[in-house]
Amino acid sequence: MYDLPETVMLINEHASPLVPSNIQVVDKDVCIGFIQRNKKPLSMIVDWYVERIAQVEMVINTNLHLHKMPYLIPVEEDQAKIEDAVRRIINNELVLFVEGVDPNLFKAVATGAPYIIDKLHEYKVGLENELKTYLGVDNQGAVEKREQLQLDEVNANNDEINDYASNFLDCLNEFCDNIKETLGITISVKPTSKPVDMAGKVHNGEKPGPKEEINND
Repeated sequence: MYDLPETVMLINEHASPLVPSNIQVVDKDVCIGFIQRNKKPLSMIVDWYVERIAQVEMVINTNLHLHKMPYLIPVEEDQAKIEDAVRRIINNELVLFVEGVDPNLFKAVATGAPYIIDKLHEYKVGLENELKTYLGVDNQGAVEKREQLQLDEVNANNDEINDYASNFLDCLNEFCDNIKETLGITISVKPTSKPVDMAGKVHNGEKPGPKEEINND
């Protein structure tokens, strides 16, 4: 009825003598706890976001390489002079005095790939913020600059962050209560971060947002 097993066999990963090897009865010998109501590990969500962020990073790297404009230089003249000229160009020399080298030899190869690094970076930041929100970590929401958000949007994002964090904490506290009731062991959980405060302060009889000047004349 509660979607929990009646008995479990503990996996002793570190060969500890404290871990029993026989079958354990749930809510008698052992207690089962979850950090989420759906009884799924956080790693399922975190791994998905990490994989997606890594994919975006690879696309950014590819797009960056596509915008490196190489030079196509047919070597029909004095190769040593051309190599010297290329070396001086790479070293950012402002003025080149090269004798006997046709300047038309230096032709940049255009790939024609669109520049999308900025959009990919914004998408990556959005993924990171979504993951932080899910984990109950303070972040700036969908955009990088908080001043671009309306006050209600900022507070809505803060509410969501606090709701996720409270859900994790409630699940862990219920697990601790079950441990104390079943095994007689007192365990407590204390969050390392404080709830996210609401942005902006509203006084009595005052509405949030910019005020309009009223002329009483």
